[in-house]
Amino acid sequence: MRSSTLPFSFSPPFKKIPILGILIGLTVAAIAAPPVNPKEVRALDGIWKVTRLPLEAEGSAGLKQISKPGAKTISAAVPGEIHLDLMRSGEMEDPSVGTNSRKDRWPERYSWWYQTGFTVPPSMLNHDRQELVFDGLIYYAQVFLNGVLIGSSKNGLVPARFDVTGSLHPGGNDLVVRLTSGYEFINEVDQDLSKQKLYANRENFPARSNLRTPPYMSGWDWCDTLPNIGIWRSVRLESRSNAAIDNVHFDTVIERGKVSLQGQVSIENLKAWRRTPSSLQLELTPPTGPATTFKKDLLLMIGANHVPCRIDIPNPQLWWPNGMGAQPLYKLKATVVSDGVVTDSQTQTIGLRTVQLDEGPRKVGSNFRFLVNGKEVFCKGGNWAPADEIPARMTKERYEHFIQAAKDAHFTMLRVNGVGYYENDDFFDACDRAGILLWQEFAYSCATYDDLSTEFMAGARKEAEAFVKRIANHPTSASGCTTTAAIPRRPMRWAQGFTVTSYLRSFMSWIPTGPISPAVRAAVPTRSTAKRRAMCTGGTRCS
Repeated sequence: MRSSTLPFSFSPPFKKIPILGILIGLTVAAIAAPPVNPKEVRALDGIWKVTRLPLEAEGSAGLKQISKPGAKTISAAVPGEIHLDLMRSGEMEDPSVGTNSRKDRWPERYSWWYQTGFTVPPSMLNHDRQELVFDGLIYYAQVFLNGVLIGSSKNGLVPARFDVTGSLHPGGNDLVVRLTSGYEFINEVDQDLSKQKLYANRENFPARSNLRTPPYMSGWDWCDTLPNIGIWRSVRLESRSNAAIDNVHFDTVIERGKVSLQGQVSIENLKAWRRTPSSLQLELTPPTGPATTFKKDLLLMIGANHVPCRIDIPNPQLWWPNGMGAQPLYKLKATVVSDGVVTDSQTQTIGLRTVQLDEGPRKVGSNFRFLVNGKEVFCKGGNWAPADEIPARMTKERYEHFIQAAKDAHFTMLRVNGVGYYENDDFFDACDRAGILLWQEFAYSCATYDDLSTEFMAGARKEAEAFVKRIANHPTSASGCTTTAAIPRRPMRWAQGFTVTSYLRSFMSWIPTGPISPAVRAAVPTRSTAKRRAMCTGGTRCS
């Protein structure tokens, strides 16, 4: 074959360049591109250091003060919390004992700089994206990687993710997190309550209204104000290529005696410039017997992809509330494969069951009852409030103890009070095994919230989506309640038709479409008499 040349020539010393040579060079470069790597995760939990600096020390200027002489530094556990670290260093008594909490609020006067170092293997740097993931930062956080501020967070209830692609160094890396209570934003730092009576000024309503922390940390009838400060849940570095799973959500559907899982898997194409050939594989493993599989070949579009899926289940084993039957649990594993390599996977424990909130008419009034797998449930139980003032102190064993006690008392439902935080997976897993349904409230409680602020409402939507995605497939999730005695700032025009329910519907609109059944979504706007409205959420289809 005769090779053609460029239609013009260069003066010496340049020579004619064959087009075929350019094409061959490009082809070789493409072939030599690095192969797709499986997802890699580097846990960063462990013993860090924490340095106490003035509250005014922040940003890059504050970062420089860490190494100055005289800066007080102690060991810090991650996950953990500053009061626990100070107890271990002998500087503080347990705030939960007696009236200690009133003299243990002095950490609010300082900024706390958590520090650690970690190495990154070369393989993690070859991925399309690297993210630092903090499952819990409380409260105001500034995150520095290798001396550079990479982001901040003002929500102590849900995870914070920071894209660090291009910011990591081969080998050693330095990570610093500055944390404060957030009370400096409301001018409420460590008030002197020594001359007050025991229960006077126990609750801090400005903090409850303006800081997205568990409401009880601003004080309640059973505890004093004690704002937590720390990296209170796990930290990790994630590296992924090609495709990443964002969310897996399925409804249990029972039709004419047959059971199936119907829903979708949301996958993000990490290649911002092209479509990515991939395949989605689902494996559903029952408590006993062979697994059921599902596979679908995909050409992922740029950005988010929502893949509809259906799994028909042979010999289904239904999940029942405590006292109504067994609680068989299935393992659902979702895997994305690109170029023959697993690029991401998620495994969840689920139960096969439907939940229906029946509000149909009666001869007098209307129903308000739950049906599980079509059978009425007598909801007996109690109120779940935080089991510890410092949630970083909770363990899997303590959750197991409390939930087993609820099961032994023949509970079928717990109300998860909106005064607290969004419990971790150990709590929901224990309830799944025990058959305890949950009436889950969002963390808005006994305060005024700024529903007129677009910034606040956007943050509320993001918070609700993050939480609902995490708990949606738990069979124990029966209903979602918007608030606990919360008050909006919009004008209270009761005479013009404003009702508590209409306000709560604005909270409901924050919940993603997936976890709410069409029947419930359609019913909510038509009901105006109840002060609280429940919704079926998570792994259910109400019919």
